[in-house]
Amino acid sequence: MSNADGVGWTRRAGLTTYTSAVGADDVLAQYRDRLAEMGFDPRVFQADARTKRSHGVVDITLATEMLRTPCMGTTTPCCADSRGRRLVPLVEQVKRLTR
Repeated sequence: MSNADGVGWTRRAGLTTYTSAVGADDVLAQYRDRLAEMGFDPRVFQADARTKRSHGVVDITLATEMLRTPCMGTTTPCCADSRGRRLVPLVEQVKRLTR
């Protein structure tokens, strides 16, 4: 399974993965199903066919979720792959907020 822009976020209920893929709704559904079979709680977003990018939807969704969690008084571990380098400042800020 290719991953145009994937980042994972761990929750108490399981491992949620945020990613994007090129394809129609049925293709995205197949990605979701396959990730669910592997034990993930998938969040799969539409990527642009020309650029293979999700135009920041994955990052924005992940950032919103990361900021919402400490505001609700809960924290969970976070794991980002090497393409998630641009999220480092956000992760550092959430760590400071939750100490």
